[in-house]
Amino acid sequence: NWSLIKTYKSDKRLGNSELSVIGFPQTDIKSIKIQFKKTLNGDSPAISEMWLIPSVFSNLDVRETEQFLANPFGSVNSITDFQNLLKGSGYRGEVCVVLKNLAI
Repeated sequence: NWSLIKTYKSDKRLGNSELSVIGFPQTDIKSIKIQFKKTLNGDSPAISEMWLIPSVFSNLDVRETEQFLANPFGSVNSITDFQNLLKGSGYRGEVCVVLKNLAI
């Protein structure tokens, strides 16, 4: 059975690089179904991309994060500053990958 978790209504037309962030309550799901009731011009509905973000990141600003990931060292003013950052970290980085196994 499908359960309704969010109803969303908007008449805003998004530009090519604009994002629309639609939050909904934390829900463990296996599949998601979207039903379009109406489109802006009565034409075929379309979504170019959709991300489902885990609730642990619900306070994360998606737009800022996307900009940062596109250019993580964009705020570094010079090659010298960049080299000093690398040297200061011992030319190492630490990554922690955590997965949650959802048995559905």
